[in-house]
Amino acid sequence: MSSKRTTTAAFIRALYNLTRKGTPFVDWSADGTTFRILDIKRFASEVLPHFFKHSNMASFQRQLNYFSFKKWTKNNRTLEAISKKGSIAEFHHPYFTRDMDESLLSCFRRKVASRSFEPLMDVYSQDYDTFGDASYEHRIVQSAGREKSSTVKPGCVVMCIAFFHLSTYADPSGCGRVKFIVVDNRDEFYARATSPMHWWSKSHPDIFARTSLIFYSDAMYVRRTFTLQQEISSAVELGSNVVTDFLQSDLNVSDFVKQLQPTGCNYAGFNLVMFDGESLGYYCNLNPMGPTPDFTLLERDVLYGISNSVLGTPWIKVERGKAALADVLAMHKDQDDVALCRKLIRPMVDTTRIEAPELLPQTGCPEAMEYQLSSIFVEPVCNPKYPKYGTRTTIAMVVDGGHATILEKDLDPTTLQWNEHTHYF
Repeated sequence: MSSKRTTTAAFIRALYNLTRKGTPFVDWSADGTTFRILDIKRFASEVLPHFFKHSNMASFQRQLNYFSFKKWTKNNRTLEAISKKGSIAEFHHPYFTRDMDESLLSCFRRKVASRSFEPLMDVYSQDYDTFGDASYEHRIVQSAGREKSSTVKPGCVVMCIAFFHLSTYADPSGCGRVKFIVVDNRDEFYARATSPMHWWSKSHPDIFARTSLIFYSDAMYVRRTFTLQQEISSAVELGSNVVTDFLQSDLNVSDFVKQLQPTGCNYAGFNLVMFDGESLGYYCNLNPMGPTPDFTLLERDVLYGISNSVLGTPWIKVERGKAALADVLAMHKDQDDVALCRKLIRPMVDTTRIEAPELLPQTGCPEAMEYQLSSIFVEPVCNPKYPKYGTRTTIAMVVDGGHATILEKDLDPTTLQWNEHTHYF
């Protein structure tokens, strides 16, 4: 993976200048999250030639789409229809805002042209007998990386989701205790060989984890001191063993990230959520223009959720899950962590999908695939040409002081039966 920094795209630079120079027929919404074209015809004829050397509104819109901007128009009328009336059009990108820092412009990337579900699926549907070979998995990572943009949006696969919450309370003796909760769904190809969480042996005997550090759509790792790392990534090349480096180090979250940041750009885009027994931290190596900085210590008593974008992106499935889990936490009053885990898992089987196409997340998938992946629990995605794909594992974990409780539900892809594993330590 190359760590070479790219310059700002000419279109993004021109767009930034256009929206900040008091340009006629352009202004911002009240909250500064969408820019508006107040008269499309006059904007095309009088403004576009000055900034873009042409007056083609369709070309301007196409460029916005290439950079993942969404068009917000009243009643979802098409741009062509409203342009005939000289109406207003609004355009939105979650990170292109009125108050954004100019230094972030270089982070905007064009989407890969003509991307579809099939090329990515082809990468993963090759000879499954070779999946145990690390070099083969490394090739998969590299191939998948060529198909995705440089944000943490992976295209059409790997749509995992996770929620986490850190709090403190006083036990009956008056001593302060830290309580950390994680709930996640792992989506995976059914033909992919996996195993439940277990204590590793040989070189990493103090790590409790699923299999494979080389390529995982999402992963949860715990060490005996109850340090945890939750990683949700698109195609992360973990060549330097980022996960095990953290778990086996004596560094706290902040110090570990300081050590990682100089080389973080060498990897494909990933999110890391790290817990060191006291602090909860979030690090994103490739998208500093998100609602949350590339590294931040997360607040206590806040329920966070994340899917395949940066932390703070309000995907509907994430917001729905946060609301349901917040209700669970509010209603659970005792210290029965097993019962809490069971309650936390219930919202994770929600198969409600997003029916309105304009509300689907723009990950680069065809709309039909976006729809299938838009639920918290992804039901089997079947295509006769490719392997079956969907949610295969759900985990709820509570780390409470010196004890951990983990409830894991895992799908056997052969029998299609769900197995349950409960772990205490």
